[in-house]
Amino acid sequence: MTYRYRPAGALGTSAEDEIEFAQNPEQRCPVILLCDVSASMEQFMGEVNAGLRSFQQRVSSDAVSSERVEAAVLSFSDSVQIEHDFALMRNFIPPTLVSQNLTDTALGVSTAIDMLRARKDNYRQHGIPYYRPWLFLVSDGMPTSSPQEMQNAQSKLVGAVQNRELAWFPIGLDRESVLALDSSLVTGAPAKMLRHDRWGEFFVWLSNSVSVLSRSSSGDTIRMPSTDPWSGDIEVD
Repeated sequence: MTYRYRPAGALGTSAEDEIEFAQNPEQRCPVILLCDVSASMEQFMGEVNAGLRSFQQRVSSDAVSSERVEAAVLSFSDSVQIEHDFALMRNFIPPTLVSQNLTDTALGVSTAIDMLRARKDNYRQHGIPYYRPWLFLVSDGMPTSSPQEMQNAQSKLVGAVQNRELAWFPIGLDRESVLALDSSLVTGAPAKMLRHDRWGEFFVWLSNSVSVLSRSSSGDTIRMPSTDPWSGDIEVD
């Protein structure tokens, strides 16, 4: 297990952040895309990378969203790597993901939650208001994490969801991966299925959704864009 990012206590505390928060105290919308890059995902990497580029272009072209939406990309196989730390979309450089090895879902989920908690701590330290973070997991297969590791990750995730620390969006790429996510990470938020030919549609939905969120106020219930199967309501806090 390896990590490629600053130690947990240093996440989101760079000098660049100090300057950014001083210059732009706008409320933040933090989003993590947690991507399975195991060997079986190789056939999807081109579409995922194209989608990340489209996501950046769409959100950064929106005057409000570009100043509020912060995205991070985290990949997992038999290790976890932060492909892009949190950045406003106007500063976001879409990474190029490469498939490899196994599917340590537990490590990916646990690390993503740690990242979100560290980022929120940093917001609070600097007096920056923020929306409840969104955490998206995209995977195409069964986790290779041990049962104990999956149980620990599930407990951590359930606690975060129940305490309204984050909104959880698990996504499988076929029926088998949806069932695997639903059985290994039971949170009350069932996994959605995304066919490989709908990557472009998903990133359009995500771009439109974060743009809607970035214009909302605490306590609002926002209507998500009606791109099946992603439509629905989400409470903002």
